[in-house]
Amino acid sequence: MDALFALVQTMVVPGLSIYFGRRMLVSDNLELPAVIVRSFTEDTKRLALGAPRFTVMSANVFIYTRDSEDAAVDPEKQLFQLLQALEQALCTNVSVDGQGPAEPFETQTLGGLVRDTWIAGRATMNHAAAQGVSITVVAIDMEPLIGA
Repeated sequence: MDALFALVQTMVVPGLSIYFGRRMLVSDNLELPAVIVRSFTEDTKRLALGAPRFTVMSANVFIYTRDSEDAAVDPEKQLFQLLQALEQALCTNVSVDGQGPAEPFETQTLGGLVRDTWIAGRATMNHAAAQGVSITVVAIDMEPLIGA
């Protein structure tokens, strides 16, 4: 979904240059940190027996970071900063007139394309010790507009 990819590209972490893409990366020649948006799926859910069903679209955001060989550097600090930037991007809508950000912590509609967008559950980190790269997977769920 182009709107989610565009929103993720608004992530800002002072002092970090972030690579954004849509294709999975091979860890040998990575420009890190990197944020990749992939894996769109749809699932039908309902909240209770007899309740109406609704569709939830999901995407995975893969955050690649390089593990530090310096024992004084906390390798999870950069990841935490990137997760905070992703959460901030998801918690801010563009104003109705498109001229600037609206108040934070509103429903994220991706410019009116969906009813809401949120981080679904926990981020899962995987270390690839041989390459010194960590990959964290963050699930993003989106509820489409009714009738969409």
